[in-house]
Amino acid sequence: MKKLLVLFMILLFQYSLPYALSADSTIKVGVYNNEPLLFADADGRGKGVFADIIEHVASKEGWQIEYVTGTWDQCLSWLENNQIDILGTIAFTKSQRQAV
Repeated sequence: MKKLLVLFMILLFQYSLPYALSADSTIKVGVYNNEPLLFADADGRGKGVFADIIEHVASKEGWQIEYVTGTWDQCLSWLENNQIDILGTIAFTKSQRQAV
């Protein structure tokens, strides 16, 4: 009986996880001016190498992308406060590398 319960729980988890992951398929991506890696076009859409990668992944995963444009500081704050989901092309400065 215990094995049957464990099997049931595994199957329940296996079939419910994809549903939970796809429940909210809109991904908010922070965009700041960092050409050619990431920047916004005149319509506010993300452009650049990072945006191309995100668009490719989104097409494979069935995500809808919502670009949120701002300054680097704004985007970082939004990420820290869970107002956006992704902020790409984050790098260390020379002084940050020495501190780590």
